[in-house]
Amino acid sequence: MITRDDFLRFAQQYPEVYRLATVELMTILKHACATLRIVGLSPSVRKRLASQLLAWGEQGKKTGDQTQFCMALTHAQIAEFIGAVRETVTRTLADFKQRGLIEIRGCMLKIPSMTSLRKYVERG
Repeated sequence: MITRDDFLRFAQQYPEVYRLATVELMTILKHACATLRIVGLSPSVRKRLASQLLAWGEQGKKTGDQTQFCMALTHAQIAEFIGAVRETVTRTLADFKQRGLIEIRGCMLKIPSMTSLRKYVERG
C-alpha cells in the first residue's frame, strides 16, 4: 500500500499521473452520485432497476435508440446494487422482457428502445 505522502511526492514528480488520478476519482464520484440518485430518489424497485439499466446502457454499444451491453452481474448482485431483493429483480426483469423493454441472451442485455425505457421510468 502506498502512503499519502509517497503518492503526493510521486504526483509532484509526474504531473500527468496527478491529472490521471484526478480524472479517475472524478469518474468514480460521478458514478457513485448517479447510483445514489437512483437508489435514493426512485420510490419503487421497478423504477430503480429501469434507471440503473438506462445508466448502464449509456455505456453500452449504441445503434440508434437501442443499446446493448454485457451484464456480468447476477440478479443478487443487481439487487444489492439497487437496494432490493433478488426475487424482485428476477420478477422485474421478466416483466421488462415481457413488455419488450429489454432482451437478454446469455450475458448480453439489449435495450431495444432507450426512449421506451425512459418513458417507463417517467410514468412509473
